[in-house]
Amino acid sequence: MNMSFHSVARRRTILVAVVALVALVAALTAADLKGLIGVGGPEAHAEEVAGALKIGLRPGYYAPDFSLPSVSGEQVRLSQFKGEKPVLLNLWSVTCGPCRQELSEIKAIYPEYKDKVEILSVQVDSRFRLAQVAQLAADLGLPHTVLADESSLMLLLYQVTAVPANYFIDDRGIIRNVVIGSMSKARLKAEMDLLLQ
Repeated sequence: MNMSFHSVARRRTILVAVVALVALVAALTAADLKGLIGVGGPEAHAEEVAGALKIGLRPGYYAPDFSLPSVSGEQVRLSQFKGEKPVLLNLWSVTCGPCRQELSEIKAIYPEYKDKVEILSVQVDSRFRLAQVAQLAADLGLPHTVLADESSLMLLLYQVTAVPANYFIDDRGIIRNVVIGSMSKARLKAEMDLLLQ
């Protein structure tokens, strides 16, 4: 089999990412898994360790910070919205049909929430380059901020095992709810309204 160096290097990178992801998933406890299945809301209590909030993926934890390029050419960091407004962090993939359906629902609610909640949709499949994600965002007419993860950062940082995955993060950077799986327009609106309480 004749494979180029680039092809071998890319496969090696993907293999390393998959091995790291499997190790992270294996380390999850039952409580961690419970925290990833649509629990929380405004009643979620912030958890403190030695006087400081934990960074993690469960409601009550600080959302892990990241910096990724947007399809408009800007570098966007999650923490730049801290103290400004809450964030809906939507993780999706080009190849995921339910993700595209959910993106259309996000597009539908965007006018109502654009001034109240920052919506960040991150395409997490590193096989798709920024230019490809930008073209798809344009084709779909997505009005909100769309980011491309070309390095598998989010797969590791957010322990992505299924998409779409949605993190509702308040203006202090604390995760208030996590919903794995596609949401309807009504469910999205209900979750956004809870986030704004």
